[in-house]
Amino acid sequence: MKKKFLITLIAVCTMLFAFSMINASAESSGTCGTNLTWTLNGDTLTISGQGTMTNWSGNNSYAPWYSSRKDIVNVVIEDNVTSIGEFAFYGCSSLFNITIPDSVTSIGKSAFRVCSSLTSITIPDSVTTSIGEFTYYGCSSLVNFKIGDGVKSIGYRAFADCNRLESITIGDSVTNIDYEAFYKCTSLVDVTIPDSVTSIGKSAFYNCSSLENVTIGDSVKSIGQSSFMYCNSLESITIGDSVTNIDYEAFKDCNKLKKVNITDLETWCNIDFSAYYANPLYYARNLYLNGTLLTNVVIPDGVTSIGNDTFSRCSSLVSVTIPDSVTSIDEGAFRTCNNLNFVCLPHGIKYIRNDAFNGCSNITTVFYAGIESEWNNIVFYSGNENITNAKIVYNATKKTYKLETNCDKELNDVTDYAIFIMPTVENNGMTLSGWYDNESLSGEPVTFPYYGDATTLYAAWTDRVGKSFDDAFIVKANQEYTVSTTENGQLIYFEFVPKLSKEYRFYTTGSKDTYGYLYDSNQHQLISDDDDGSGNNFYISYNLTAGETYYIAAKVYNGSGTFTFVVEEPVDYRINEIAIKDMSGNSLQAIPTGTFLTTVSFTNVSSSEDTVIVLAQYTDVGAFKGLMYIQTEDVPTGSTIKLSIPVDNSNGDVAKLKAFCWDSFGSMIPLGNSASFPTE
Repeated sequence: MKKKFLITLIAVCTMLFAFSMINASAESSGTCGTNLTWTLNGDTLTISGQGTMTNWSGNNSYAPWYSSRKDIVNVVIEDNVTSIGEFAFYGCSSLFNITIPDSVTSIGKSAFRVCSSLTSITIPDSVTTSIGEFTYYGCSSLVNFKIGDGVKSIGYRAFADCNRLESITIGDSVTNIDYEAFYKCTSLVDVTIPDSVTSIGKSAFYNCSSLENVTIGDSVKSIGQSSFMYCNSLESITIGDSVTNIDYEAFKDCNKLKKVNITDLETWCNIDFSAYYANPLYYARNLYLNGTLLTNVVIPDGVTSIGNDTFSRCSSLVSVTIPDSVTSIDEGAFRTCNNLNFVCLPHGIKYIRNDAFNGCSNITTVFYAGIESEWNNIVFYSGNENITNAKIVYNATKKTYKLETNCDKELNDVTDYAIFIMPTVENNGMTLSGWYDNESLSGEPVTFPYYGDATTLYAAWTDRVGKSFDDAFIVKANQEYTVSTTENGQLIYFEFVPKLSKEYRFYTTGSKDTYGYLYDSNQHQLISDDDDGSGNNFYISYNLTAGETYYIAAKVYNGSGTFTFVVEEPVDYRINEIAIKDMSGNSLQAIPTGTFLTTVSFTNVSSSEDTVIVLAQYTDVGAFKGLMYIQTEDVPTGSTIKLSIPVDNSNGDVAKLKAFCWDSFGSMIPLGNSASFPTE
């Protein structure tokens, strides 16, 4: 309210200045077009008659006598005037009030250009052509503007440099917003593009630096180059379901953008983003579908490809399920989706193009509907190691999982390739300690993503709430525990008894800044950590003694919130030997030129968890040639496994092989021993 009062005051002062210039006794008149006359009485200009303002009587061939007059404050256009011509009131810098009757059907270009005292204007529905180029250019006092339902287009720089324009209502007949139409309208806060508009021109809202919210109607097909560039207050944008193209740098430097809301996921997957900066997710990171944040995305049936940079930098994604109709995932489609953990691919996928999953370093599991030989036929372009190095679950099928909460709260069934994230539910202050695949809650709780044979999971509860050592949550290795704090600096306690004497790891995941402490059985602190984990999460590694009790305390560093706690028992595998055979299965004593099979024998000596078997290749002078990986699945403790890996030595430069293991792709540190061929 204060802002508008100030604007009105400025306008009044301008008007008073205009009054001081008026010769009150002056009265003049003339013709201003076909059957039209003008009369200037003091500060008021009246246009009357019946016709169009086209044939000027002044010295300029393109403008009327009263164009650029500094003493005109009010304009009255009487009924029956059908047109306001080009440059009609150009430079009338004291013009404060104008009434446009319903008889007017057209307004020419630059008609009100640099009318710097106009504060508001309404275009009647009768105007059916366009608001021409520069029509209101430089109307620096214009605050409110309403465009009637008859106008079809808004021309080049029609409202450019209207730097006090706070609100504009665009009529339902406008189909086109032209190049730089609202260029540097630095006071606009909210804009709604009606469903009638089909295109937003290049730089249409360029440098509208106060613009916070934009809603784009369902008929817009294209958003032009740099259309919202430098709108550095923009926080939210809703994009309708007809957009097919968003051009280069459309949202560049919209660095406060937090929310992109779409109304149709299939349309979004088919948008042609002409460059990286064209996608508003570059800054927003969060994608909403009809107001709901997308975390587990199911691409609709019928989509045949996921376009370039469609979900690039979308940090809200945790899982994505691709339907059978998709054959190609295009360049950068999921680039830098750092929270993406699970990807479900159809057996018909043929191409995963450059950098489609580059920067998705948290992908752990790929559920693939086809068999292994079909997987090997997929063309993976460069920058997709996060997919090819993940754990691959072949022959993945969708199942319907039921969740028995064992309380009065119910959870909906889940139909998917897996239950990707542990379901949560509240139960009168009790704590969910895990989900089991049997009603008696025997054995170990299941891990997530869960895709086992059991299709009903049962919740187990504990009275412990983790507020002290005596009340600590009892946790097990390689499980996730999601907890919440309600008070600033509140500690949550966990109790852990290791089965093996070895190094264990304790850490949190999530967006909260956490701090962690490790204690022995006497509750004496052993070590603490702040930010050694991912992001602002703590990470502690420590050698523990089997059978001893340990405690871990964790807190949100500043404030309260939710985080996930993990105790990790690193896998310990022993590499036994490497042997090689030709493609017919015959044993070889030396590495041949061409393709051959390498068999790696290894034994799991401590854990049933998965690991990564790595085969490195070297030349005869020890130069590194590359790595090949295989991730094991549920190898029983004590068992010995042999894996055969094909090696292409067509160039004949592979002279040495070395096998070792990692505990995961996220921790690529060699564990245990190694074996070489030829034997060292």
